[in-house]
Amino acid sequence: MKRRAVNRKIVLFIAVMLYSCLCMGGRTCAQGISTERIEGQEMPGNPEESGSQAEAEEPGEEEGKPEKPGNPGKEEGEPEKPGNPEDPGEEGKPEEPGNPEDPENPGNSENPEEPGNPEDPGNGSEGAGNVIETAVSGMKMSYEKTAASEIRDTITITPGDERTVSLQMYQPSSGEWKKKCSFSTGIGDGRVTLVYPKAWKKANTSLWRIVIDAKDGCSGYISDPVTITTRNRKELNLKARSALIMEMESGQIFYGKSLNTRRPNASTTKIMTAILALEKKKLNSKVRITAEAVYTPYSVLGTRALNDRASMKQLLYLTLLPSDNGAATALAIHTGGSVKNFAKMMNQKAKELGCTNTSFKNPHGLHAKKHYTSAKDLALITRYAMGNKTFRKIVNTRFCKFRTKKKKNKYAMYSTNRLLGEVDGICGVKTGFTNQAQNCFSGAYKYNGKTYITIVLGSPGIAACHKDTKRLISYINRYM
Repeated sequence: MKRRAVNRKIVLFIAVMLYSCLCMGGRTCAQGISTERIEGQEMPGNPEESGSQAEAEEPGEEEGKPEKPGNPGKEEGEPEKPGNPEDPGEEGKPEEPGNPEDPENPGNSENPEEPGNPEDPGNGSEGAGNVIETAVSGMKMSYEKTAASEIRDTITITPGDERTVSLQMYQPSSGEWKKKCSFSTGIGDGRVTLVYPKAWKKANTSLWRIVIDAKDGCSGYISDPVTITTRNRKELNLKARSALIMEMESGQIFYGKSLNTRRPNASTTKIMTAILALEKKKLNSKVRITAEAVYTPYSVLGTRALNDRASMKQLLYLTLLPSDNGAATALAIHTGGSVKNFAKMMNQKAKELGCTNTSFKNPHGLHAKKHYTSAKDLALITRYAMGNKTFRKIVNTRFCKFRTKKKKNKYAMYSTNRLLGEVDGICGVKTGFTNQAQNCFSGAYKYNGKTYITIVLGSPGIAACHKDTKRLISYINRYM
């Protein structure tokens, strides 16, 4: 009891001294007492870390713990429990004693995680949660292949160790992708050769893609669609040296034989002559028929047409239906000033259309050195010309007659295209023949709402030319 009374006197003395210093502005005194208080109460409730005030207490005596300075309204003798969370102290409520194993956070045992905690993968941990992106190089994205060929493609995958690659084909009927086969890379080698299965041979156009599964911290991968266009799904027994089927709207080739071989093309040349004249001159412009036009071989103009005048429209019919060479010469001179200059215009236009195996020397197609085209180039020219409404109307005409403007000479003509009216769907365009070129035909055939260009070059006779064209049409009917 005596010791408890002494402790009370000490507490009362300290409180009075602190109050006096504060009232008198005794800065030094307040600082000294405050420092002594802080040092003595750094770890409240922990008897092992008591300061100078704890020297007045005996270990284990908790009832006599002094009040904090600055609270003179507290009753004397009211004991305080160490670590009481309801005691605000000098600057508020003290935190509960923390985890002694965490010296940086002695007063917050409920939140042990700090920035940079190595157990937190999203908060500064090095390497945790990182995914390596998978990349593919060397992949070809489109093919045009005959059904007799194979498709192989070697690609490189990074990272490539033991990766599995699935090859999938798009199913238009269900709108889904279906796995067809899979391939694997080796250890330490990201290269793999894809061998496309035969399913692409059964469709004119098919879409494919590769899918690589995620593995060992590497992301998955899905490629853009690969387009495969299949040509020659069935080989045709054609007599022609070159042949082709092209869908007019897209320009896609679905059948071909010696597509890019340069061959003389006879009067199919007049397709280019007609479309150039239509683009450069007015349809009703008057054309003077010169001697050069009159005396062009294989012309029905005759000497009566010398210095006559005809409309360009009339000469277009005469050029494209009975394939008159003199009319083609008259159009060339009217459009280009001369046959030579007009030939330059023809070659320039062919180049613009993407023709790479074409050279014109005249407007009518009579045999000349370095006058040639290919099946593919002739299809490109025909496709372009068929985009002109007037041209389409003329080449779909079986019979025409007219009188010239000046001399009133009368001309009647039938189309040399015997398939017009004989084969449903045929709507043009131009025949051709020379001894060197043999029989040629550039045709247009409508089927299922689309127009297809058919090309035959070098058939041995008109019957063989018609038969070859009909076989191309049968191919369209079956596979398109």
